[in-house]
Amino acid sequence: MSATMIALNAAVWTCWFAAGAALAQQPPDPQEPPRVSVDVDVTATREQVADQEIHEEERQRLLGVFPNFRVSYRPDAAPLNARQKFQLAWTSVSDPARFASAALTAGIQYARDDFPGFGRGFKGYAKRYAALYGTGLTATMISTAAVPALLRQDPRYFYKGTGGTASRIGYALSRAVIRKGDNGHWQPDYSRVIGSLASGALSNLYYPEENRNSARLTLENAALVLAGSAAGNLLQEFLYKRLTTHSDGKNSRRPN
Repeated sequence: MSATMIALNAAVWTCWFAAGAALAQQPPDPQEPPRVSVDVDVTATREQVADQEIHEEERQRLLGVFPNFRVSYRPDAAPLNARQKFQLAWTSVSDPARFASAALTAGIQYARDDFPGFGRGFKGYAKRYAALYGTGLTATMISTAAVPALLRQDPRYFYKGTGGTASRIGYALSRAVIRKGDNGHWQPDYSRVIGSLASGALSNLYYPEENRNSARLTLENAALVLAGSAAGNLLQEFLYKRLTTHSDGKNSRRPN
């Protein structure tokens, strides 16, 4: 390369760097919009996490048909607020399978002539159906929504699934009288006791007079509810999970 070409290249590079330095020193254009840096926090709130978990629980069905919504397979499930407790309870009692179950049970009661004060014929069947469904409706809404919202207790059964058989049996039986609070601590299950007593008392308003429960029978029925809950918990712990669809939901994001 000749000395002339070398000098020409050097002059070109010198001009290039000088122009770049001059542009870097120019003040910003006042017409150009300011640049803004924004940090976005995409962490889900506790309520959003609970909403996602409820959505997963509302897909849980025994044999793909019967609702099994009020059980959580997450030991660290987010606590529910009052709206979410009522939503979960209402989804359960308004499920078509609940209406079908009440219709079948009312038919059995009619065939055996249970509660004869309701009479016979279509009217007698309809009264049995309304009383049966009404009792289930009030029991569910009071014991799994209204009272838990007031006392800040979680209406769900929390599946254990680990440990020895004796440990799991003891856990399941004890959860008939113990319920997790919204603070994450276990506490006496006031919601179930109050709910079963209140539902029994309300049923006296629409059952035939000869079938209305005395105070003693109301207490006995509350004890039966607790026994039924213990049996249901045993089934949840050892059987229902294998028969329940969508019992292994995807992990939701946890709030920091």
